[in-house]
Amino acid sequence: MYGYRTYHFTLSISRDEMLRYYRGEARHLVVRSQEGLVLDLPAERLRPFISTHGIYGQFVLTVNSANKFISLKQIS
Repeated sequence: MYGYRTYHFTLSISRDEMLRYYRGEARHLVVRSQEGLVLDLPAERLRPFISTHGIYGQFVLTVNSANKFISLKQIS
């Protein structure tokens, strides 16, 4: 995709820890991408991926050339 960047990362967040984000006690999640960059994600972007066990899996984040959010997808 022209002008878009993708970042891959893995999340392993327990149910109890994820509740902090869900309740709004923590508003951002900081992760290191497989590409070596530190990403600061708004916790609200993770809500679609919350299960009763938390959030576990590999994800791909797509941003535009100004680093604005385009999409977040779980790939495994």
